[in-house]
Amino acid sequence: MYELLGSITRMKAFCLLVLTFACAATTGCTHTVIGGNPDVSPDQKYALGIEMHGASAKAYTAKTKKRVYLWIATNTKYEKSVTVLDKKYVFLAADLGCNVQWRGSEEVSVAFFDYGDGIYSGDARKSGVPSNHVASLLFRRDMKTGRFAETK
Repeated sequence: MYELLGSITRMKAFCLLVLTFACAATTGCTHTVIGGNPDVSPDQKYALGIEMHGASAKAYTAKTKKRVYLWIATNTKYEKSVTVLDKKYVFLAADLGCNVQWRGSEEVSVAFFDYGDGIYSGDARKSGVPSNHVASLLFRRDMKTGRFAETK
């Protein structure tokens, strides 16, 4: 009888240990992803998409390295979309946000900003806190190639 109880106790301990390691392994690799909804040019010919990835196992509002994936593609209903720009950036920021502004279909600018370490952007906007400039990017379409390139 005591042997059976000992086996069950050891089995429960083993299961608890496996569960603990499984939880630790899966939670250590998570990170926040923001964005993905493309901003379309005024003439509907192009779409600019942005995804901002936070640091693993850190709050998105923490001032950490944020990986930014940015692309521009043709915006067609009946044909396959063609990517005309694909870039990756890394910025040190807190709750990273951006503002996209198309100037026709030939030029688009993106301004990146945050409100400070640990400050949630929604709360900051409601209270009127000014944002911090993180980076500004400008892209122009090359008339010969049809691709977009970053303009410094």
